[in-house]
Amino acid sequence: MRRRRGLQRRAAPIVLLGLAACGGGDGDPTLPSEFAGIYTLVSVNGLALPVQLSFGLSLTDVVDVTAGSLELAGDGSYTMRLTFEVEGDGTPVVQNQQDSGRASVSGSSILLTSDARDTRATGTITVGRVEISSGGATFTFER
Repeated sequence: MRRRRGLQRRAAPIVLLGLAACGGGDGDPTLPSEFAGIYTLVSVNGLALPVQLSFGLSLTDVVDVTAGSLELAGDGSYTMRLTFEVEGDGTPVVQNQQDSGRASVSGSSILLTSDARDTRATGTITVGRVEISSGGATFTFER
C-alpha cells in the first residue's frame, strides 16, 4: 500500500461524493419490490475488492476500497455504506462512510438522491445487480 498522509480527515466525504453528480431530486421515488434488498459491493471498475481508487490529482490521493453495501428498501429509501483504508503516518486506518436518501427506478435505470448531500448518483439495475457509475469508476453491487 502506498503512503497516504493526511487523508483520514478528507477521504471519507470524497469517496462517497465521488459516486454522485450534483443536483437534487424532485418527485416521489418508486422502487419495485423485486429490487428491494441488500446488495454487497463486489467490484470497482470490474476489479474484485480491495481496489485502489484515486480521487485527486496527486499520487497520494488514493484509498483502498475494501467493502461496501447498498440497501434498497421497499419504501424507496436507500443506505449505502463503504469501507476503505487509508494510511496515516505509516499505519493503515480503516474508515467507514454511510449515505442515505431516496431511490427510484425507471426501467433499468436507478437514481439515488442523497438526503444529506444534495447529490444524485445514477446507474443501472437488474434483479440481483446494481451498477453505479460516476467520476470514471463503476461500482458493482450484487445480492
